[in-house]
Amino acid sequence: MYGKLAANSKSMRPSTGLLLYITVLALAGMLLAKAQRTSIAAKADGEAEMQRVVEQLGLTDLCIATDARYLRHLSISDSVAPFMDYPGALEYFPSSSVVIPAK
Repeated sequence: MYGKLAANSKSMRPSTGLLLYITVLALAGMLLAKAQRTSIAAKADGEAEMQRVVEQLGLTDLCIATDARYLRHLSISDSVAPFMDYPGALEYFPSSSVVIPAK
């Protein structure tokens, strides 16, 4: 009897293999969708918590880059801070290329 089952399982139709493959992909897709929904909900909770902390501490702005002090706190930096080392020095911080200079 065991020999017959083993012989039958070796002669599986190609369509059965395709059906199994599609089923596995569908299950993986459902698991990924569930993980994404969980991640989005956790992110929303984290943003609400961060907003509460910002309001309680009275922070001025968000620290986006950690390169230099004039990039960390854009609302309180002066316009000459990037040139304090040397007036003709080239900017070497990568995040300064995406920050718009203050007017």
